[in-house]
Amino acid sequence: MISLFGLIDSVRLRLVPRQKLRRVVEIIRADDLPKRFEERIAQKFLYGDFQFLVDEKSPDFLQRGVFSCYEPIDEHGPIVAKKELREDDWLELLRLAYTDREKAFERYSDYYLSTNGQTYWSDTNQLGAYLPNYAQKIREQIGGEESSLIITEIYVPRTDLPDFLAQAAELLRSNRTIVIYGTVRLIEKDDESFLAWAKEPYACVIFNLLSFHTPRGIEASARSFRGLIDLAIARGGSYYLTYHKFAKPEQVIACYPQFKRFLDLKRKYDPTERFQSDWYRYYRKLLASG
Repeated sequence: MISLFGLIDSVRLRLVPRQKLRRVVEIIRADDLPKRFEERIAQKFLYGDFQFLVDEKSPDFLQRGVFSCYEPIDEHGPIVAKKELREDDWLELLRLAYTDREKAFERYSDYYLSTNGQTYWSDTNQLGAYLPNYAQKIREQIGGEESSLIITEIYVPRTDLPDFLAQAAELLRSNRTIVIYGTVRLIEKDDESFLAWAKEPYACVIFNLLSFHTPRGIEASARSFRGLIDLAIARGGSYYLTYHKFAKPEQVIACYPQFKRFLDLKRKYDPTERFQSDWYRYYRKLLASG
């Protein structure tokens, strides 16, 4: 394994025994999400997320979604997962997310509700379908300009989540940005990393934005990503640092005030800068000190 500071020749894995889980699914609104997360945690559920509606034409854009959580069951209970999406099913849902986001959510939510009560192993349940060359396959079906999805993660205090999602919906609509997929999960405070991604126990909001491979398309995505980061900063939140290079210098420093110190340490421990990346070179140029 290689990092910006050199080779990593050993790691320590902290493992837990796998468990049997039951999926519990409901459709809820974003206003209720912080409370529902708290309730599920109090009920000893282990995992959960909220996959929100991405139809920008709907009044429920980012405001309504599929809330799926997983509770432990007796180790002797049966594993019953009769319904499962195949790769072709995922590709069809993705096609609908490009062409008819209302129908995509309807199909997706209907499927998840139909799996309410199914049981799974905690490890294999976290595996998902991988769709290589999905963008090319979608373009062959629907035509249009060359494009791809760019991901970002935005972190906000959990109690601020409903307000953030409401303002994010306004921002993305005003920018005419298409969201293909999005979800909300919880993350805990990172007290180990130098560039800690979670300074507090945050809600993590993931957006996959449709980005066209033209100067105008890239700039449109950049504008939306920067706007989302600003919404997080206004609430004492942050964003995941290395998914893209759209954040402005002042946004990087607001979310990662130790970043210039990071660059200094990089030069100290790797004076010839043998280990680097496009992302590192970009922000080194923007933010290098001295």
